Amino acid sequence: MEFKEKPKFVYHGSPNGDIEEFIPRVSLGSGEKFGPLVYASDDIAVASVLTANPKITWGSGFTNEGEHYAWMPMTREEFKKIDKGGWIYKLDSENFSTQSGRGMEEKEWASSVPVKPIEKIRIESSLDEMVKNGVKVYFIDEEGYERIKNYGKIAK
Repeated sequence: MEFKEKPKFVYHGSPNGDIEEFIPRVSLGSGEKFGPLVYASDDIAVASVLTANPKITWGSGFTNEGEHYAWMPMTREEFKKIDKGGWIYKLDSENFSTQSGRGMEEKEWASSVPVKPIEKIRIESSLDEMVKNGVKVYFIDEEGYERIKNYGKIAK
């Protein structure tokens, strides 16, 4: 895969607004494979998705056409009741690199050293910010969630 030129800045989204410095950590999922890292993206849409904190299992990704989507196993109304927004942190990309085979490929940048934010942007509504940044947000029922959860599993 061919990677684009390194951006000047990358963004990290979080429901937490009191981060003074990002410390490398092992992420959930495939993090053990790559060790402790600070993750960010040059795509602010990716960061906007990560401001959400629905306190349940949810997910996001990209279609083959490159459209960003997020799915939430609840109704829009339920999400809006708990949507407290979050923060998007702007970081200097100096110590960040991208790697084929890791997470979101060229949209994911990582640093193995601590990083202090240059700017912190308050997001009032995660849903509004995702939509503003072109993320397609899907609210699904329990049956849809089970289909996604079991997607790719081989039936026995």
